[in-house]
Amino acid sequence: MQVLPDIYMPLPQKPPNSSVVAEANKETRRWIDEFHLCPTADVRQAVADTNAVQCMALFYPEIDTEKLILLGQFVTLGFMIDDEWAVSNPQDVLSRLVSLLGVIEGDGDPSDSSGRAFAGVWQRILKGRPEVWRSAYRRNVVDHLWGQYGELVDKASGRWPELWAYQVNRRHTFGMEFLLDQCEMVADVYLPEVVRRLPAMACLREAIADHQTLVNDIISVSKEEGDGDYHNFILLTESHESIARQVALDKANAVATKLFKRVITAREELTDQLKVLPITDQERRDASRIADDYLVTVRANYDYYFDSMVRRYDLSGSVIAE
Repeated sequence: MQVLPDIYMPLPQKPPNSSVVAEANKETRRWIDEFHLCPTADVRQAVADTNAVQCMALFYPEIDTEKLILLGQFVTLGFMIDDEWAVSNPQDVLSRLVSLLGVIEGDGDPSDSSGRAFAGVWQRILKGRPEVWRSAYRRNVVDHLWGQYGELVDKASGRWPELWAYQVNRRHTFGMEFLLDQCEMVADVYLPEVVRRLPAMACLREAIADHQTLVNDIISVSKEEGDGDYHNFILLTESHESIARQVALDKANAVATKLFKRVITAREELTDQLKVLPITDQERRDASRIADDYLVTVRANYDYYFDSMVRRYDLSGSVIAE
């Protein structure tokens, strides 16, 4: 039995609004049935196990019902795409990918029910948002989809990426980039381009993405090994360095701790950079708020895996270190 390491997480927990979650779950179940997204009991159970609404409520604890319904639906589709593509070959997935990209670029007209569901959610997400945000969000979702496709090509070609190469693509496949973008949407606060381009902001987002993915890899290693998916920091470390599972887990946890400290450093540096930026005081406050919301997602990502309402990751074969 493996021992999951004690992941360093000093950030305070922010519980979601349970009444908002209940309403969003009810509407999401109705939407799933409307578009016939769960053709079998197994698929319906897999969707229930991920509990995307709860995930989004943890990530954005101050979210309102309408936005929670919207983002819960979007992330539900994301989990379903992840599971569907994981057992498919690159040739079959490419046509699906091209169809989704058509929707994202605004020139697609999907004929299947899941494609129509995606198109409807996508249009609602973009409606009324500033173009600078829409452009960034669109780019990050596209990178996410292509990153997932890249992993399929890896498996088909027998490529086991080196850790540095894996981490670069993992930032895309996990989807943290667009999940951070959603902080602006939830708060209805949109950053000007000059803030988005700050070095400290870029480092903050990158460090958070790397930390979130590594925490996921630690928790999901048994699941991914069982699914035959070796795109996991621990599994790749075991293979490349010929070390035991527990050693690889402990090494991953040490890296995660360093990444967390990098997150905090970047947040502090962002404060200093915002002080000298030629923007309004309100824009400065807005940027600080969004950066703090980014930190909430760091804690939320950790909490998601141990939430009693989430059953995507079976931890029964693991002991949690104290």
